[in-house]
Amino acid sequence: MKKIFLSIIIGLLVSNCKKEKTNVKSKIVVPKTETLSKHQSNNSVKLKEESSKDEKESFVFSCGTGCAIVYDEMSRKRKENSIEIKYTVTQYINDNAENESFKTYIFESDEKGYLKSIHLINNQINLLNDDSFIWKEKFTEIGIELFPKGLISNSLFKKFEFKYTVTEVETEEDTKYLIKINLRDKETNKIQKIDFTPENLYNKNLNLNTSSHSYFNPNQSLIKASEGIERYHDLIVLDYNFDGLEDFAIINYEGSNGGPQFAYFKQNSKKQFELDESFTNEIRFFPLEMNQKEKTLEFGHPSGCCQINTFIVKILPKEKWKVIYTKLEDI
Repeated sequence: MKKIFLSIIIGLLVSNCKKEKTNVKSKIVVPKTETLSKHQSNNSVKLKEESSKDEKESFVFSCGTGCAIVYDEMSRKRKENSIEIKYTVTQYINDNAENESFKTYIFESDEKGYLKSIHLINNQINLLNDDSFIWKEKFTEIGIELFPKGLISNSLFKKFEFKYTVTEVETEEDTKYLIKINLRDKETNKIQKIDFTPENLYNKNLNLNTSSHSYFNPNQSLIKASEGIERYHDLIVLDYNFDGLEDFAIINYEGSNGGPQFAYFKQNSKKQFELDESFTNEIRFFPLEMNQKEKTLEFGHPSGCCQINTFIVKILPKEKWKVIYTKLEDI
């Protein structure tokens, strides 16, 4: 019965792929095919059957027009701090099974039960830190289901441990989402707590662990970002004021034609993060290019239906900045 149902799902998925491709916000990767993300649940189906200790799961991913990839769980072995899951991986082209392989993933936790690593049985690369792994978000979700305490402190920040929670807050006008952030200094163990409420957030299942990225690299003179209008990260580490310290931008507004808008938190000399109201309220967007040598940030975003607004900001001493270039042109 499971295989019959799975065949029906694959047929529907492939048929869907033929009819249309929907561009939505997703995790930034450079896949060879269109991939499923946390916002593309309609293109994935998870099937479950009971086993003696755990639930077996199968996943169907869209991989482009007329293409579907199925991860069908064969077995899982639970050890003290790890769970080994073996999958049959089958690629379907126009409803026909073309390729089949077998892959075994190891999900590991630390001694406290926090997910710390996902890797193939014959490869020690931690897929939690590999943005080129196109199923990263899905496998992270599986890992968190296996180890409900969540991810171990991630390596997004070099000098801070980052943890967060998201809570719905009902207001007279609508529902807001309160993000509580904990940043622990890895050297001193001092903890800073930040409460942040985005202006407009659609995704109540916000996952700042998987939808995050770091562009922080003091040794690189020119950094080009890959944040787009529909494909972007929700939490980004960078040094936007070129003082050599880690700052971060967090999603503040989504859904506008101009693309996502961010709130900026800068790190001061006392290792405390402060909301940069000037950048948050006046710049709002994420830079396409960061030039450390010239201390400039280049931005570009749609303006109205048919134009692109490009502008360059120069970072000045004493936490000041000014726009030194702007251009509005037709798309």
